[in-house]
Amino acid sequence: MRLSRASTYAVYGMSYLASQAPGRLVPLSEIRIKWDLPEKHLAKIFNTLVRSGHLRSERGVHGGFALAKPASSISALDIIYAVDGRGRHGECPIHPSAREDSGCCPIQKLVFEGRREMERMLGKASLAELAQPALFRNVPSSKRRDHT
Repeated sequence: MRLSRASTYAVYGMSYLASQAPGRLVPLSEIRIKWDLPEKHLAKIFNTLVRSGHLRSERGVHGGFALAKPASSISALDIIYAVDGRGRHGECPIHPSAREDSGCCPIQKLVFEGRREMERMLGKASLAELAQPALFRNVPSSKRRDHT
């Protein structure tokens, strides 16, 4: 599993929304400024998250985005799958024509075990946990988007 830039931006943006008062509509420009993200790209990502039911949006002068569900019920993996899809989950990244448990090479088992563990950890991490300020306390704004 590889995290795309889009899914990383989605997790950052939604963690900011989760840190706000419940139901508060947050303008996209505020999120862009907070995390130093490209606004047009973020708008496309957030529209995908609205269609998937993770966000709600309202247009207009007082519009913006808010979580459509409680932050505790949304995992990082939910967000990643909403943005990136499940992709080629069962394919070996070393030998793409091989499927999981086909025994194509000695390292395949480790690759699939690592992928499952990463998905398990991302599935456990709720948006409420990710919104905790302590997680980003020492991240300089110029480095925040370099996590892809």
